[in-house]
Amino acid sequence: LLGTIGSVRNVFKPREKVVARKASQRTKYTTVAKKHDSEANSCKTKLQLFQECMTPFTEKRSNGIKLRRQAWGALDPNGNNIVSLAELERWILQECEAKLGKMEGHKIWTYFRPSYIYAFNDAKTIEKGGDDDYVTKTEFRICASYLCFYATMADCFFTIENGNGETGEGDRRLSLEEWKAAYPKFRDGTDGYKFEAFSNLKSDPSRTAEVIFTEMDADSQGMVLLSEWCSYIKNMESSKMSYQNRIQTGEIGAANNVLKRVNFSKTHSVAQISHRAAGKENKRQKSALTCFQQCVSPYAEKTSNSLSRRKLAWSNMDPNSNGTVSLSELETWIQQELVKKYAKTDGYRIWKYFRPIYVHAFNDARAIRKDENNDLLTKSEFRLCSSFLCFYASMADSFFSMDGANEDNLENKDRSISLEEWKVAFPKFLSNQDEYNFNAFASLKDPNVGTPESFFSKMDNNNQGLVLLSEWFNFLKMAEILSKTKIGIDLAVAKDRQCLSILEK
Repeated sequence: LLGTIGSVRNVFKPREKVVARKASQRTKYTTVAKKHDSEANSCKTKLQLFQECMTPFTEKRSNGIKLRRQAWGALDPNGNNIVSLAELERWILQECEAKLGKMEGHKIWTYFRPSYIYAFNDAKTIEKGGDDDYVTKTEFRICASYLCFYATMADCFFTIENGNGETGEGDRRLSLEEWKAAYPKFRDGTDGYKFEAFSNLKSDPSRTAEVIFTEMDADSQGMVLLSEWCSYIKNMESSKMSYQNRIQTGEIGAANNVLKRVNFSKTHSVAQISHRAAGKENKRQKSALTCFQQCVSPYAEKTSNSLSRRKLAWSNMDPNSNGTVSLSELETWIQQELVKKYAKTDGYRIWKYFRPIYVHAFNDARAIRKDENNDLLTKSEFRLCSSFLCFYASMADSFFSMDGANEDNLENKDRSISLEEWKVAFPKFLSNQDEYNFNAFASLKDPNVGTPESFFSKMDNNNQGLVLLSEWFNFLKMAEILSKTKIGIDLAVAKDRQCLSILEK
């Protein structure tokens, strides 16, 4: 029996040797292939390597569509169809490292990083409105094209600035001497970039190095910045649409229609927001306050449905599952919710209108805990925070209406109310015709209740003759707490420090 087992082992030994030999060969071939790719990449310029990473995402064909879908899934894991600059930069880094290796990919990504913000800002204006800080899914292809184009301009700029373009870590500005040294190559067409901005230098003697430099130096400070360089070349390319033609012929490796721009100058009032949710086509007239509260209030309820909503929202705000959320993360979530419900332009406009309140609601909600040094919001405080957001939105909206501002004209408000402004608005608050129904003007027992001056002096804590937004908040909150209203009880539970200090005084 032992002899039989030994013979069987001898039979399988050659098989084990064959498997080991094949594994060794595969490792050897993989190493050789990687070495070959590394040697091939070493023969390419930084620009070629970067464009090889980005160009596939610019194609209009089925392969390009498939790649963009996969990339967008990685860019937008929450499925809200918007991507920030930080998320875009992180995706570019991942693509460069995946294709070029970690070290080389990071090097290429760092070299071209100054150009990403320009491509991002151009792409985010393609859709109607263009006044937000995000790129949408429909803008992604054009964004990839812009990344290639701005990388080309940046590479040219760094080459002139550093002499060889090796680091891209200069002072990001061109002096007249540096431009003069590079000018002959652009004049003779041997620069290798073939920008339309410098295509006719040889045939036009009047376009000297000094003349071109003056045209590029927009602020007349004697230096051409990277932003001025890109703006000058882009404007020249846009005027003749030449870059698009060279892309189509394969002369420049990027996507079609790189400089096809769309001008959306039409503005839309938030007071007349179209209800686009759930595919409804009927339009409803809504105020910015109504829209904001309809978006946030479902997260403030104590129902099982609201609890499910909060769990999902928290997972989006806290992808690392560390149980805390910063003010910045809260603001981002609010913006995403508004954009998702009211579309890109209107959602961002509402978010921007109420942005001054977010820090107040955030601070009140996190005040529930005894740890006063913690600047983060926890999961258990999220419901109250949503409730505070709705209440602060009401207070801010009433304040802005007195301050001479609306959701479409934010620049007119100085976030302070004078006695004259208060006198104009006071009758509406006193007669409950203000549409806000604050308890401060309904149940305060005061012999001088009908005097606007007495109310103004109560609100003006620092006696400076102006009521600030924070003072307005404190006055209204204090009345709600003393009257033990629903929101007042929540504020009392949160142990609002500002209101308590006023009570002590």
